[in-house]
Amino acid sequence: MTMGLYMRTKQAIPTNIVAQDGTGTHTDIQQAIDDLPTDGGKVYIKEGTYIISSRIYIKKSNVTIEGAGDGTILKAADNFHDYMIYIGDGINTYYSIFLNNFTIDHNDTGYSGADVAIVIDDYVHTPHITNLYFKNVGGSGIVITSGQEQIIISQCRFVNIFSAAINATAGILFIHDNYFSNCNNTIQLTNVSSANIMNNYFILGEGITGVYCSGSEHYLICNNTFISNNPSTTTYGIYLGGTGKRAVISNNTFKNMGIAIYLSSTSSCEISNNAIYSCTNYGIYLTQSNDNIINGNYIIYAISYDGIYFYSQCTNNIVTGNRITSCKYGIHEKDSTSDYNIITSNNCRGNSTGGILTYGTHDIVANNLT
Repeated sequence: MTMGLYMRTKQAIPTNIVAQDGTGTHTDIQQAIDDLPTDGGKVYIKEGTYIISSRIYIKKSNVTIEGAGDGTILKAADNFHDYMIYIGDGINTYYSIFLNNFTIDHNDTGYSGADVAIVIDDYVHTPHITNLYFKNVGGSGIVITSGQEQIIISQCRFVNIFSAAINATAGILFIHDNYFSNCNNTIQLTNVSSANIMNNYFILGEGITGVYCSGSEHYLICNNTFISNNPSTTTYGIYLGGTGKRAVISNNTFKNMGIAIYLSSTSSCEISNNAIYSCTNYGIYLTQSNDNIINGNYIIYAISYDGIYFYSQCTNNIVTGNRITSCKYGIHEKDSTSDYNIITSNNCRGNSTGGILTYGTHDIVANNLT
């Protein structure tokens, strides 16, 4: 019997190469994208500084735009005030857009809201933004509008972004292993479907928020580091509000914040195992927030304020197993509008005014060290 051997060869991906010196197939990035087949391909951009004076559009599926590293720089022309890269057209559906391994410099020195590095428009699914260096952007680094799914932003650096580094109003987001410095409202999410925000490093200036989430459910915010280089009472590590539900905020580290974690009108969230050091305001602040679990956090040196503070109308929260020291109060309810909270098994020794102060007539306060 004769045996036949069959080998399946991998089909080559159509690739256009952009080079300023003429050693590629193209010298213009937009033309290289437009010349890809209708079913996509790859544009490789060699090292060099490419001056961008009009939007770069990506209106095909299965497209990869890849640079040679930080040395591949897409730089906005002087007085160019617009989006630099625009993915989609708001009408058709596109899939699998990959941007990887280059620098976007919008060439701004101050706020200019129209100046955005990347816009992901409606009906764009599974875009991947990886290993990009965003800098000097007068508006937002990445703007995500409605209708997308499974958006991955990873291993990017955002420096000198004068609005939100990432501003999303829709999508299922995976934001991980990024670096943020000198950005305003660094990650700003409103009504997104869900978001996993993990292993990011934030350096925050005065009055800046690291992660701002409003009006959504199913946030997982874990293993991030938040550090302020200019401590202020209005610097927030994480701000969760607008009827947010079912968020998990866990295993994050906060240093020199105003307020490390701020919850407003939230419910059914878990705040656990975070390490909070040296706040100029409160460690964890809640207002009009119910049915949350605050467990296993370590809070130290909110010297003039409280470790965990219930401002108003906070009910049915469980606060257990936290270690709080060198604050004003360890745990403090402002007044009797906060009630039915369970506060047990916390170690609140070593605070300047007291361990625990509550006003709710139906609170359960037991087995704490004060």
